[in-house]
Amino acid sequence: MDNILRHAFVKRHCNECGGSYNVTLYDVLQEQRVLDEWQSGRPSCAGCSRELDQMVHQIPRESLESLAAAWDAVTQKLEQHSVEIELR
Repeated sequence: MDNILRHAFVKRHCNECGGSYNVTLYDVLQEQRVLDEWQSGRPSCAGCSRELDQMVHQIPRESLESLAAAWDAVTQKLEQHSVEIELR
């Protein structure tokens, strides 16, 4: 089943390169969980990367962990009853 965290995102704009990109809550949570080992699909611009680092630390990890656990519980229960949920 799809994960809601992969569809919820923050749109970021880089003042250095002028580009825009989306950062999913899944990306934020993964960076918070294993900052040393896991590299997200970061933009190549150093300004974008710096902005992303700042934003990651502004989103409360405990809240993301709770959301991820709640979503997993919902999807497991739905799968037990052969109910498929779709995300847009």
